[in-house]
Order: sequence, then structure tokens, then C-alpha cells
Amino acid sequence: MGLMVQAPVARRRFGGSGQGHVRRPDRGPAAGVLGAGLGARSRRFLIDRSTRASLAPGQGRDQAVRPALIAAAAALLAAMPAHAEVKQTWAAGFQLEDRTTIAASPDKVWAALGQIGQWWNGEHSYSGDSANMTMPLTPGGCFCEALPKLGPGAGVKHGEVVMVMPGQALRIDAPLGPLQGEGVGAALTFTLKAAPGGGTEVVETFNVGGARPEIVGFAAGIDGVVREQLGRLKSYVETGKPQ
Repeated sequence: MGLMVQAPVARRRFGGSGQGHVRRPDRGPAAGVLGAGLGARSRRFLIDRSTRASLAPGQGRDQAVRPALIAAAAALLAAMPAHAEVKQTWAAGFQLEDRTTIAASPDKVWAALGQIGQWWNGEHSYSGDSANMTMPLTPGGCFCEALPKLGPGAGVKHGEVVMVMPGQALRIDAPLGPLQGEGVGAALTFTLKAAPGGGTEVVETFNVGGARPEIVGFAAGIDGVVREQLGRLKSYVETGKPQ
């Protein structure tokens, strides 16, 4: 994938104001960290492209293929956050919350948060490769992405680390993707605590304020993108691979 650029906001609005769940849009508001692949993600089956290709008419309906599909779907479902929702929307903003339990200690999960280039989905980047992303876990640390194809020094600052409590909480001032051009305020927070049954409960919140109503209408789609990253973090910590 090449460099992603901001696209016009779709005219159709989705969701609404008030508390509760908001229906997901068919496509995201723009490209970049949030917008790239947003629409495709909302329509994607729980199997990868190569597996879906085997289900062309006249193929893949035999009993040999079905177990592989079931296994693929189960693996993806296991990596998805256990709880996700648009907590609240209002005229100029929204609050998202996603949570999951990761089978690892808080210290291990914390270390993985700082390895963002290993688990963030490259489809939601400007360079198309999450390996170009870094985020030192220190106050003032830059959640940055290098754009090597554009030459030395080219890059994007997706956010800035504003709170660091090792093993407990990480907050990033992060107007991701098209939100950066909107001039909104956005806080992405990861809260960690030991789970009663073992492992680490991770709560991911994304609060946005100062947004236009058209952007608020995409809250559910944006939640789908940030929720995906939490699922990839879980998979990376537990298996060494983000998916």
C-alpha cells in the first residue's frame, strides 16, 4: 500500500447522538491511520482473502475446506476484544471503550505497548508498513511514522505520549488519521490491571472532542479501527504475531 492521503468526508451520516451503540458506517471518513481500509474492514468476513478465494462457485464447498474456515474464524474471534462499544456521542464528540483480557502479566503487556510497530495494522498507516512506526513510552514520546519513500526526514506525528504509569496506564494525545486535520482533541488511553483469573485486563478508551457532526457520525467505524488494534495487541503478546 502506498502513501495514504486524506479523502473527502462521505456525505451520508451514520449513528446518532446520545448514549448507546451506534451503527457502523460502510466506509470511514478519510484515509490514514483511521481511514485506510475502514470500509473494507466493516465488510470483511472472518477468514482471510486467500481462504475466501477458495470459496469461488464450484470450489471450496466440500467438507475438506470447512474445518479450515472454522479454525480461521475461531482464531480471529479469540483475538477480538471481549467488550466494545460507543459509550457516548454528543454534538461535538464521542467516547469509545474497548476491553479485553490478555494472557500475560501487566509488565509484559506494557512492554508490548511500546513495540507499536510490531502490532499496529499497516493498513491504517500512511506508509502502508507499521514497521515505520515507533512510540517511546516516556512523557513527550512521539507516536511517529517515518515515510522513507518521500526521503529523509519525511514522516507523520500521530500522537504524543502525555501520561506514563508503567504497568498501569498509558495516555496518548492522538488525533489519529483524518482527525488530525480536523483540529480536534483526542485522547487514546490504555489502562492495565491484573485480572482476577490471571492475565491482564486492558481497557482502551478513545475520547474525541471538538469534532464536526459529520465526524461524530463515524464514531462506530472509528471504534472498529481502534478495537482492531487492541485485538492485534492481544494476539501479539500471546502468540508473538499480531494476527
